[in-house]
Amino acid sequence: GGTFTFAPTAGYFIIDNLELLAGLGFVIPFGDANFGGKNIFFDVGARYFLLQFSIFNLYVGGSMGLNFWIADTVDDSGDETTQTLPSFVLSVPAGLMMAINKHIAIDLGMRLNFNIGFGDYKDNFTMAIPIGYFGVQGFFELF
Repeated sequence: GGTFTFAPTAGYFIIDNLELLAGLGFVIPFGDANFGGKNIFFDVGARYFLLQFSIFNLYVGGSMGLNFWIADTVDDSGDETTQTLPSFVLSVPAGLMMAINKHIAIDLGMRLNFNIGFGDYKDNFTMAIPIGYFGVQGFFELF
């Protein structure tokens, strides 16, 4: 099994190599990775492009946000209920951007994610390293 993540993100370059980002995402498990629920998150962050070669750009960044795991559980009486597990997320993305043309690039990389529970779930802490991150980036000039 595995997870499918759909995470549209918008960004704006405040200087040549530094991009500010904001995003919203959905994580849907499938196969043997079905954890009994779905995940919704949003985050803000920045990404800095370190090295720029002809069509390749190496980047690192950081982001923080909120994560809500919506779990389907069974209570003591046997009834199905839905429980929301909130957490604060710190993420460190790193990767390689490969330009196809002036406006489109393929993003290959990984993320190092730390989930820290809060409220009733303050003892929950997880770390995930989703490798095989693959995305398509579009770049447009607004002004």
